Amino acid sequence: MTRYYEKQVESFKKILDTLGYATAKSYERKLAYFFTWLVKNKIYQIEDIQFTDLQNYVTHLLHKPKKGGGALSISYVQGNYAAIKLFNEHRCKLGEAPFILKKVNIPSREETETEVLSLDQIKKLYAVTDNSPQGYQDRAILSLLYGCGLRITEAQKIELHEIYYAKELLYVKPSKNGKSRYIPINEVIQRDLKEYQDYARKIYADPKYKNTSFLLSTTGKPITKDRINKRLKALAEEAKITQRIYAHLLRHSIATHLLQAGMDLEDISTFLGHNSLRSTEVYTHIVEQLKHDPHGGSE
Repeated sequence: MTRYYEKQVESFKKILDTLGYATAKSYERKLAYFFTWLVKNKIYQIEDIQFTDLQNYVTHLLHKPKKGGGALSISYVQGNYAAIKLFNEHRCKLGEAPFILKKVNIPSREETETEVLSLDQIKKLYAVTDNSPQGYQDRAILSLLYGCGLRITEAQKIELHEIYYAKELLYVKPSKNGKSRYIPINEVIQRDLKEYQDYARKIYADPKYKNTSFLLSTTGKPITKDRINKRLKALAEEAKITQRIYAHLLRHSIATHLLQAGMDLEDISTFLGHNSLRSTEVYTHIVEQLKHDPHGGSE
């Protein structure tokens, strides 16, 4: 690292210490590493940093092996970028020109996850549900997360009036990327949702809350994300599936299964509510991996 960049790090550290940042030392190291990378790539002035340089740095971190093997965690990469972003913000406060002008794409942990459930495992999850109120709700949860490919927050926030049984459509409100969408629901999904709505939900509903949430807890309040994941874990244990089961894994699985069945990537992207094909293309890599490991996840 050059003396020019060392001074930048020292100045940044003093600001963080003055403001009482508990993460000052960590941010100092992260910024120093970024500047060292810039020098290796022949970028010697902050004013010369381009957006592509920031994106290339993030890509470098995503592919950088950690000590002991394996890739760096997404949270670690996000922490590095947070340090750079904070440095940029303090430069602006001092009257310096910003070098971060738009958001750098950092995939979420879920977007980098490559494991999926096999069709056989999905069938086993459905098979262990019963005709109790909880069983009806379990099938509704599976149909929303797997059958409709919803994110857990999307499933949690579905309301009664957003399910159009006659039109065979499910409306999904704008999510983290600001896109709303309609999802077709086949006869099986309609049956699972309607049976839960007509039987179990009426048992769970409490008039004093007067909410229109589709998925309810046993107390009549909207279901929590923690409760959804606990139900998935319970179903996996009942089905004797040792692979860790969580809501987003079902979304990964339906996307992969649709691609394997020949569905167009753009249609899958629309189905999932992705902003761009780049987010969806990860499933082409998963399908390629599964060609070499046709059994997919472990039982």
